[in-house]
Amino acid sequence: MKAGFNPDQILFTGTGKTQSELKLAAEVGVHAIVVEDLRELQVLAGLPWRTAVALRVNLGLETKTHPYLTTSAVGTKFGLDLDGVTAALEQVRRAPRLSLIGLHTHLGSQLSQPTAYLSAVENLAKLAGELATLGFPLRFLDVGGGFALGFPFARLAEGLRGKVPVGLEIYVEPGRYVVAEAGCLITRVLSVKEVHGQRFAIVDAGMNDFLRPALYGAHHPLLAFPCREGEAMECTVASPVCESSDVFGTYLLPPPEAGDILVFMNTGAYGFSMASTYNSRPRPAEVLVWHDRPFLMRERETLEDLVRGEVVPDCLN
Repeated sequence: MKAGFNPDQILFTGTGKTQSELKLAAEVGVHAIVVEDLRELQVLAGLPWRTAVALRVNLGLETKTHPYLTTSAVGTKFGLDLDGVTAALEQVRRAPRLSLIGLHTHLGSQLSQPTAYLSAVENLAKLAGELATLGFPLRFLDVGGGFALGFPFARLAEGLRGKVPVGLEIYVEPGRYVVAEAGCLITRVLSVKEVHGQRFAIVDAGMNDFLRPALYGAHHPLLAFPCREGEAMECTVASPVCESSDVFGTYLLPPPEAGDILVFMNTGAYGFSMASTYNSRPRPAEVLVWHDRPFLMRERETLEDLVRGEVVPDCLN
């Protein structure tokens, strides 16, 4: 809403919504609140506003991605299984101010092929048909996001032909796909060394600045400046945080030297939003480049920023 979107353009999703969040979403009238569990329905049923809801369905589908990035497989915490859907329908039926208008699922992230999405649509369409016979006509099916860069949307669209029941819209959530290429992380080489025959370039950015490589094993394209002459060499780009996982990966680089600039590409999604001050490291500045002009968007944090909110009890003074 702060970005200028009307509430009726918003689907409110997410595991573990608080009562105050649910109340705000219902009060402003979002397009639909995507319900994760029965407790959310109980909260919404007790509010004084008419509220549209959708049910997030955990389809139990396995996807080819990192284990931490799968969100609709057996054993994951997300959404409702079919027994949960049945219980949710009974709650909606008893709540006159709630209307069920859609089904939602999210399969995971970094999915490069349409196969899993087509299976999800088939499952949701079948369930939507069953709900219609029970008196719950729906408006949409939402297959979530998680599209890897280069995802073949034309093949997905072709595969959906004939699979979507008449009268139902298909929603997708291509957030990461839209913004990933809009950001990069710029870091400087502090030193170059060899340890047990392995070459390391130690840089001034760490996992607190950009968590994806340490958390998911993500490998981002890398540019090096200056691009000096010489045979490219294998080099592990490592960081200052005291964790063995705090490496950005192994790359073929022009012979690196202290002071070089390295640029990790495609960090516009899950980049700064996952940054932290772990190891007492202030977060970096953010700069927008607009038509070749730089604009400071967020100031670099300082050590003073890290302690500004701390309060020492009188008994310890």
